[in-house]
Amino acid sequence: MSASNIKMRPEHSIREFVAEQFGVKWRVLYGSYLTYSEPYAFCESNPHCPVCDYEMNAEKRGLILKGYYWKCVPCDKYYKVPQKTPYEASEIVKRRVEAEIRTGKLRIE
Repeated sequence: MSASNIKMRPEHSIREFVAEQFGVKWRVLYGSYLTYSEPYAFCESNPHCPVCDYEMNAEKRGLILKGYYWKCVPCDKYYKVPQKTPYEASEIVKRRVEAEIRTGKLRIE
């Protein structure tokens, strides 16, 4: 199994990032599961509200054109999930962070 397919939270965290994508905030850990294994990015599955930092859950809305939305309960706001399922969004964020680390756009230290 390659590091990009690992879905578990890293045991040994090197750095934590807050990534903004799709209008919401994502918590991303960069680290490794084992002490000397290759590091990887792990994105939390639920995003946080960009206004109050509340951890949001996805829910389906709409009568005819149903779609997924992340709901912030304290702000009473909804943020559209741009993918078919909410889980694809966190995978996109994880891959973006890993690409930015590889290209040097995001620095580990």
